[in-house]
Amino acid sequence: MSKHAENLPDDPAVLKAMIAALQAENAKMSATLRVHDQLVQTLRLRIAKLQKLAFGKASEKISCLALPFVVRGVRGLMRHLRIRALGANGQVAVAAR
Repeated sequence: MSKHAENLPDDPAVLKAMIAALQAENAKMSATLRVHDQLVQTLRLRIAKLQKLAFGKASEKISCLALPFVVRGVRGLMRHLRIRALGANGQVAVAAR
């Protein structure tokens, strides 16, 4: 028997409570992962649009003076998504699409 299994209680009620707590923690972590995946996907799309804007065929038409405004917009979007993804005390609140 492993060292960890030796430390487990013998009481079935206590074991069930431990399993329930682990399942709740797993669900919370899964929700966090989904939110982070959505954030990453949104940021990847935004980066692709910015790359196309900066390096695409029409990039000569965009003034270099406009680029800081675009970057500021991306940063604002990131802050907005982060605030929606993490509620008070770092609790996960799944962002609506």
